[in-house]
Amino acid sequence: MADGSWAFARRVIVEDVRRDDSFMRVTWHDDAGVFVVSHWDGEVCRAATRVPVAAVPDLVNLFVRGLAESAGAPTTAVTASPRPSLVGRLRKLLTHGLHRAA
Repeated sequence: MADGSWAFARRVIVEDVRRDDSFMRVTWHDDAGVFVVSHWDGEVCRAATRVPVAAVPDLVNLFVRGLAESAGAPTTAVTASPRPSLVGRLRKLLTHGLHRAA
């Protein structure tokens, strides 16, 4: 995937920006009421943290504040071709995931 992230029903996978075959996976476990954040090198899980639901608002707030700050930050690099919109990337990821699941 071009963006380096994949989303499924109860799982999000984000590739490390270094593109070194490491990634983070976040899964929701309804039965235990926790999110599990795990760090992977290829197919080997190196670490996992069980995050209680009560801690998630602080994490979401951090992400939202970071997104807001990055939206106002000047860009330093110019790319040769523009990146697809977030909606376009999500549509492509979901379509690809649905085809793989079928």
